[in-house]
Amino acid sequence: MYPFSVLAISLMACVTLTLGPSLYMAVHCIVLLSNFSVLDSALCYYPADLPDSMVLLDRTNIKYSRDELFNLRHNKTNINDVLSSDQCSALKDLGLFRFRGRSAGSRHSNIVPNTVGAVLANTDRVIDIRLWNARSVCNKSLLISDYVSEHNVDVLIITETWLTHDDTVVVGELTPGGYSFINVPRGTGARGGGVGVLYKSHLKLRQVPIDIGDVKSFEYTVVSDSCRNINLVAVYRPPPSRTNRLTRNDFLSEFESFVDTLNGTPGQLVMLGDFNIHYDDRYECDVVRFDSILSSASLTQNVTLPTHNHGHILDLVITRDNEDVLQSLGVQDITLSDHYVIWSKIAYTRTNLPMPNVRSRCFRDFNHAEFSKDLTLGLSELPTVPDPDTLIRNFCSVTISVINVHAPLHVRRPIRTQNKPPWFDDSIYVARRYKRRLERKWRKSGMDRDHEAYRQSHHDLKMLLTTAKKQYYKQKLHNATPKDMFLCKWVVFVKNVTCFQFEVVVPGT
Repeated sequence: MYPFSVLAISLMACVTLTLGPSLYMAVHCIVLLSNFSVLDSALCYYPADLPDSMVLLDRTNIKYSRDELFNLRHNKTNINDVLSSDQCSALKDLGLFRFRGRSAGSRHSNIVPNTVGAVLANTDRVIDIRLWNARSVCNKSLLISDYVSEHNVDVLIITETWLTHDDTVVVGELTPGGYSFINVPRGTGARGGGVGVLYKSHLKLRQVPIDIGDVKSFEYTVVSDSCRNINLVAVYRPPPSRTNRLTRNDFLSEFESFVDTLNGTPGQLVMLGDFNIHYDDRYECDVVRFDSILSSASLTQNVTLPTHNHGHILDLVITRDNEDVLQSLGVQDITLSDHYVIWSKIAYTRTNLPMPNVRSRCFRDFNHAEFSKDLTLGLSELPTVPDPDTLIRNFCSVTISVINVHAPLHVRRPIRTQNKPPWFDDSIYVARRYKRRLERKWRKSGMDRDHEAYRQSHHDLKMLLTTAKKQYYKQKLHNATPKDMFLCKWVVFVKNVTCFQFEVVVPGT
């Protein structure tokens, strides 16, 4: 029969072998049980197969308190400083602990880096660019704004926006704080179509004119940063029909000219859009010709997963062969359209422009009486001069010097923060978390009922956002004065104000 100490160590070591340096764990468990020695020399009966090294360990009566053992763990004490090599060998022979060594779990410098890491080392930044065919943003504006804010998307390219130049209310709803939107509606004025680019304002994207003549078979816009380091091309090709009288040959001919023109523009190229070509059918004649156009222009199509709920690849992401800008790419079904969202991580070399410093004064502890006293004293000492310009300069100089004494000027770097809509409350964040939980459940199970529950959560979140926004503006308008009503810009963004059913009480009436 084993001594009680050995049995205690063996029992607890089974639980603690994977929790770190197991020597500490095993001895710690013994102390928690009875705070006695690791091997009690009073129990001196051993089985016949006990290793000889066990006898060496038994002759050393090692005692630790609970606090001392915790200090051993937290201070990362070396095992060789606590036990001799014979004692460590004895514990290893008994299987009481396994020592992983100093290099276990560490990162080695001789590991060959992957291609993603190599590209990142030569770039300034990686941005999250997503593509989505919305099939009208008019009834999804709040959900799009919430999606962009929740996932911290840098650029969202939207096809089939169904917007016009007059839809300023919808544009205001789908643009969160800190973002800007470029609206390119369908040129013919007909219903449908249109592309848009929703991006973070600090990226400073702008439209770039491309001279390719009159294009009728597809809609597009080209945006670039201020230094022309990267060109993002958003494309939507409407499917041919008897109404629009478009043909596939027209599209392929115009697209070939379009690609040739883009290759002459400076900067990296990323083309994203809904081309309405079944790219998964690689033997279709239109796909073969489309691939030939890309190949001749040294372009590569990168999407390999279905982007439509019917299983076809309609939305494409195209880059140049000699530009390693695409870090990763995936497809996500957010159940708000029959098209999926394509997300991509794009690396590009960005020229870091100096950000202007923010100058401010703190008037929180401003002493008005002392300021008035010092200003009066300073102005009384001004010399009387006949020149009014000199008098004004002297007055400004004295005033600024007194202000600098009582409210010094502070210069600091601006901090970029992500502004959330003012009508967001705890219930919206709870609905967000519930939606994400249902999404994870559906992607794990793949069941139709989970998918329907996830879709319903989108609807519930949309209703919650709409109600919260209406209540916010209702209260804001109710508390507004006539001056606020005519001067504040937020009034133009209120949609269907008449449905709020409130009246503004004008003071003095």
